Amino acid sequence: MSRQEQIYDRRQPVEIKHLMAVPDLDILVFSDSHNDNRLMARCMDTYPETGLILHLGDHESSLWPIMRKTNRPFLAVAGNCDWLTADVLPYERVFRCAGLGFYMCHGHLAHVKRGCGRLLKQAASQAGPVDLVLFGHTHMPLIRTKMVNKRPVTLANPGAAGRRFSTGTVTAMLVHIREHELQDIWHLNEDAKPFIPAEVKP
Repeated sequence: MSRQEQIYDRRQPVEIKHLMAVPDLDILVFSDSHNDNRLMARCMDTYPETGLILHLGDHESSLWPIMRKTNRPFLAVAGNCDWLTADVLPYERVFRCAGLGFYMCHGHLAHVKRGCGRLLKQAASQAGPVDLVLFGHTHMPLIRTKMVNKRPVTLANPGAAGRRFSTGTVTAMLVHIREHELQDIWHLNEDAKPFIPAEVKP
């Protein structure tokens, strides 16, 4: 095992260690559901082939009921509204799936509503290389690629899965990895169908 793999292996959540080296993986990503599980349930039913589900925080009390509905690996972090789970969930996670390095957080501690500079610094400070940075908090879908330490890093925000504070339609995200490469990222609308939000159009 290489040093890089050893670094990730120490931090890798037990429930997804088997996904570290798989070549292909589809990942459902949610954030800011704020006690509204309808879109999450719809997406989980529509895309049963996904091998991993991520929640980027501000689930409040909606997380445990939706986790009990699936036997797929499900990782979450705490957001600024997650007072009930802040003592059991971390504010950030670093892990490796399908050969790619992931950094996930809610984003409030990096003040992402003011920009992504601090978030990128947090990602770059991790011991292992990060390929994909996932965050929420802004309730706005986003996909951007930035160069960090001469490596391309993809920033992605699924938007808000719940209607309580949504700025428009509720949204989620589906990440496709093929042959250890990021193939595509789809944003999903309230019908769990792919669409291109204004924020990510060229």
